[in-house]
Amino acid sequence: MVSFLCIFFPPVISVILTAKLRKENFNNYQYIAYYVVFTVIINGVMFWILSFMFKVHSISSPDVFQTSFSAKYITLSSFLAIISAHIAVSFRKFKSMSVDQIQKDEIQENTEEDE
Repeated sequence: MVSFLCIFFPPVISVILTAKLRKENFNNYQYIAYYVVFTVIINGVMFWILSFMFKVHSISSPDVFQTSFSAKYITLSSFLAIISAHIAVSFRKFKSMSVDQIQKDEIQENTEEDE
């Protein structure tokens, strides 16, 4: 039961933080889409850390999610959730700024051609 909390709770933090940073209310489909993406990213990074840094090869074994390990896991994955939310919002701002710049350049080229 603790393993499910460790795996599926941090993406909730990430989705809520992303919505607050973007100052939007997500509909159900957006929430599910972001939740799935953040679940894959956060747990992928966590499994990579567990595999290569701590030499844990199976998280399904019953002795892996002990109390101290679960506390460390949820702390680190919550930190990753916060970082990934900020990265997602920053990437979106960067992408929109670059799209705006491309549109401005196209408008400028069109006005130069008209003259």
